[in-house]
Amino acid sequence: MKNGFGDSLKVALLKMSECPTYLRLKKQRFKCRECNSKFCVETSFVKKHCSISKNLIFYIMKNLAKTLSFKDIAELSNVSVSTVVSCREVLEIKTH
Repeated sequence: MKNGFGDSLKVALLKMSECPTYLRLKKQRFKCRECNSKFCVETSFVKKHCSISKNLIFYIMKNLAKTLSFKDIAELSNVSVSTVVSCREVLEIKTH
């Protein structure tokens, strides 16, 4: 059964017209009638426990294949350098 909404999440998207773009996402929360456990709806464009869109992650990974510095990629994507490094680590795990 429906049980309100979870906290809203600010999701970073790809830039539009060179402006940072965000989506304020409110997920529907549900409660199981049998076990009383609560859970939220998952979306297809944001990974669970993540605050940047899958498209933005793909864009960062695509730029990692080029000869750009982490700082340049972070500025182009409007994310932190540590986010770019995390994407690189995920990319290295998938390629091994």
